[in-house]
Amino acid sequence: MPTPRHEVQGPVLPTGTHAAISGREALRRAMSNRFRKFMYVDGNQIENAGNRIREDDIVNASVNPKFQLSRGAKVFTIGSCFARNVEDKLISHGVNVASRGFSLPREYYYKPSMHGPRTALNKYSPHSIAFELDRVISGRSLENDGFVQVDDSLWYDPHCSQVVPRPLEDCREVRAKVAGVTREIEDCDFVFVTLGLTETWIDNELNVPVNLPPKPNLLKRFPDRFGFSNATYPSVVEALESTIDLVCKQCNREMKFIFTVSPVPLQTTYSDVDVILANTYSKSVLRAACGHLSAMHDNVDYFPSFEMLMYSNRRLVWREDEVHIKNSAVGTVIQRFANSYLED
Repeated sequence: MPTPRHEVQGPVLPTGTHAAISGREALRRAMSNRFRKFMYVDGNQIENAGNRIREDDIVNASVNPKFQLSRGAKVFTIGSCFARNVEDKLISHGVNVASRGFSLPREYYYKPSMHGPRTALNKYSPHSIAFELDRVISGRSLENDGFVQVDDSLWYDPHCSQVVPRPLEDCREVRAKVAGVTREIEDCDFVFVTLGLTETWIDNELNVPVNLPPKPNLLKRFPDRFGFSNATYPSVVEALESTIDLVCKQCNREMKFIFTVSPVPLQTTYSDVDVILANTYSKSVLRAACGHLSAMHDNVDYFPSFEMLMYSNRRLVWREDEVHIKNSAVGTVIQRFANSYLED
């Protein structure tokens, strides 16, 4: 007997999957969303994404904030180098940013002319962000503070960004300053998190994530100490969920989180695929994780700086190195953030 046409052969949804909303509700949402269409249309369809992309400006993506940031609120920022750009612009808007007073001498950095005074605070992967906050908030201690001795007089801190090997006392001083800024989260009202990449390096001796790939000379000298892992979507969500839970329980139960994804690409991939593919994987996983967290938590929101910049004309966004973002583009995006989230 032929199968009736209304019956479906084989599984069409994963086990346990159900429709989240009715078809009628889905249609209602679409019809009430004036930004629902992508295709370019010649004329005045300025809401269509295709039309917005063609404008000679940074693309404006629709934002519907869950909450407002009062002018008197204190904001903790953490994440990749794009987080430092965000800090600068928030400070210029009069926002009380916890890290505003942090700085290191220029000679503490590799290629000092390329880095700002707060570069040491950069955290690139969700796992390094989660570890830094857990380390400080929970008071976790590491053998030798996690430093690696590189010769008789110099030590390297793999948990700081772009800081050259220094004498042990200098490393301890920098670590204390970083921990001091991180501890400021306990007095904050908002956490602004900028996720950078999924490629993660591990200190195998201490079983903790480190912040950046160790320099090649360190990998040659300590071939077994450091390992590499490319985080999966479930592990990223787990790391960020644990961070939200930790901060709300130990610092401020009313804490609000705003997540973004940095548009700055991987400069080098340690996977075995083209860096373009590796970068797409990283950003896709991070963006999906942000969407999940925002959907699951009333106190978590996502701001689409990534989409605003990635869909814009490259000449408006990127510096000549095709890696870093022009200050003017960052300024436009953060002005839009301020317009959406900052109370008058």
